[in-house]
Amino acid sequence: MRHLRTAVALACCLLAYGSAHAAVMAGAECRAAGSNQGLVTYDSNGRIGNPTSQTVSIICPIPRQNDVSGWTELLVTVADRHTTLDVVCDAYSAQVDGAGYSQRLTSTAYSPDWWQFETLTFGPPTFVRQNGTFYLACVLPPAQDGRVSLLNSYAIAEPCAGRNDGFANYGAGVNHAHRVSHYDCR
Repeated sequence: MRHLRTAVALACCLLAYGSAHAAVMAGAECRAAGSNQGLVTYDSNGRIGNPTSQTVSIICPIPRQNDVSGWTELLVTVADRHTTLDVVCDAYSAQVDGAGYSQRLTSTAYSPDWWQFETLTFGPPTFVRQNGTFYLACVLPPAQDGRVSLLNSYAIAEPCAGRNDGFANYGAGVNHAHRVSHYDCR
């Protein structure tokens, strides 16, 4: 029920502005990168986690509706369960040949309890690759004392028709698992 309320609240905020496309994806949309195949777990809440004793890299595709402009906001909800290592995410705007630009954001708050999540917020990219792709590259620290660091969900807001509205009052730290929702420009 909490997930439904979150989606409805996001839809209402965007419809009130009427000028943004948004999509919210569960962490389960992400996959292990490179040699990390088989090291991640996906839980019943749609999250991706790292239960191993080593750091794990993951890649998360970001749906793109506006092939000219960058995102207005990009939100990544994570649980950093390691006391000394951080969840680190880079957001990329890559051109069709794979060359890209990134913005780095690091989580710094330790969240040991299962209900604690934090939201990493990326502002608009300073350079956008037209007709290219958007994606996240994140590193999840190893499990510590049975606590697994997770990527819970991620969300993108893009402008419509040259306008630059974002998520407005999107709830930081809210559990968005099992949610793949799209709100289109009108």
